Amino acid sequence: MYPFKRLLIPTDFSVCAEGAYRQGLRLAQGYGAEVHVLHVAPPGRSSHRRHLERWLDRASVGGVHDLHASGKTWRPLKIRRMLTQHADPAQAILHYAETHQIDLISIGTHGDNLAHRYLSRGGRLNLLGQTAGQVVRHADVPVLTVVQRLARTPESIHTILVPFDYSPLSVLALTQARDLAALHDAHLDVLHVTSSEPATNGHAQTNGHANDKGTPPPAATTRADLIAAYDNTPGATVSVDFHLATGIPHREIQGAIQERSPDLVLIGAYAEQGQDLLGEVADRVVRSSPCSVLTVRGAPATSGATLSDLSPTRRMTFPGRKAVS
Repeated sequence: MYPFKRLLIPTDFSVCAEGAYRQGLRLAQGYGAEVHVLHVAPPGRSSHRRHLERWLDRASVGGVHDLHASGKTWRPLKIRRMLTQHADPAQAILHYAETHQIDLISIGTHGDNLAHRYLSRGGRLNLLGQTAGQVVRHADVPVLTVVQRLARTPESIHTILVPFDYSPLSVLALTQARDLAALHDAHLDVLHVTSSEPATNGHAQTNGHANDKGTPPPAATTRADLIAAYDNTPGATVSVDFHLATGIPHREIQGAIQERSPDLVLIGAYAEQGQDLLGEVADRVVRSSPCSVLTVRGAPATSGATLSDLSPTRRMTFPGRKAVS
């Protein structure tokens, strides 16, 4: 499990950012994490310290109310209020996360209640703003994306959907999901999709993950296989159901989101090339999900890796990233 000890919440004082803050507070409360709230102002402009103070006070009141409404008691958290100037907010956020050893970024997106309609028609709705999109693609730590419709009334986490493909990264995601489910007393839905996409190099297309021998995961599975994989995955004991589907992975995951309406989707994310750390399926899910999505990071599996010794990705540097003053 990722030890979420330092949580970063970027804010532009928008409704989206308030939702990310209030959802982030719930995680911070559960893990006892230190919260960093960061506002990035354009160069040459005021850093809006007064705006940050007023916004944070208002958002904090809402966050405390959320916890009380869910029957939980507020415990004091260390909250750091940070201001900086930078021409590129995404680069500033990524740099801050790296230099301050942030374990999780919670960021608002632009989703709305029309997402279900678009998904049901097979649409490719992009619910990410430019800054959020850059952060979720390039961050080397888990990123929680919170859609705009949850800003004023964040939902408690009662159900978590986890796509699982037998790769080491999906094992890491499932482990994290089990611990989050235990933390929130939530139900877990584990979904395996057998891909129907055309074969490439003799293998069926998958969600972009590889297994512990560096080859694509199996093209088919049974419910018993899925249950056995879950039983062999570390993590807390929680309420869980198992689901099998056949089709194009991202569409089946989107369909499961529409049908089951989870409060959180937790998915492993990496890509083989360079700085874009989202695989194709994870990218599509994050962009179209009408609910919050937590992307769990991990380095691509090597030939010597095993499921049992999988660990979170090592911290990476990003060439060309500008320093933040």
